[in-house]
Amino acid sequence: MDAPLLRIDDDETVARLRATITRTGAELVVLDPLAMLHGADENKAGEMLEVLRRVRYLCRETGATILVTHHTSKPQGFVRRRAHRIRGSTALHGFADVILLLEPIEKTGGFRLDTEVRGFKSPPPLGFRRECSSDPENARRELHWFAPEALEEPEDADSAVEIERRVKKVLEKTGGP
Repeated sequence: MDAPLLRIDDDETVARLRATITRTGAELVVLDPLAMLHGADENKAGEMLEVLRRVRYLCRETGATILVTHHTSKPQGFVRRRAHRIRGSTALHGFADVILLLEPIEKTGGFRLDTEVRGFKSPPPLGFRRECSSDPENARRELHWFAPEALEEPEDADSAVEIERRVKKVLEKTGGP
């Protein structure tokens, strides 16, 4: 949709977007990035639910799949699941049917792709690295996939340190061993 400003928190814009999806028969709509498409406070669940309900409305009314890109917060200590790092209200995590989390792996120059699907066990992460051919006669880009066990997770050390810090803190408070 070619619009100077696309705001999914605006009824008129949502109606135009619905009409465009229906008219074109689009099966996939990408809203990128979420933060630029609304004026809600991302940290307030009630405000974000109103924005997300409009996305769900568009899906149901048009039959299109809507992919919404969003950013994560920076790693801060232990995180049970990577997808919990989605920036803003937990409503964002709770609303999504599928979460694809793409993170750079600095040590390998590659990327880690984690997947969460509502109601299903998460598959193992995938790793990949982009490479460009240096041959000018045969210039091409390639993706090289590698096994999850080959991933070097940059936050593992931080997670272990955070867990150790928390255990020590509990032991200090309780006078434990």
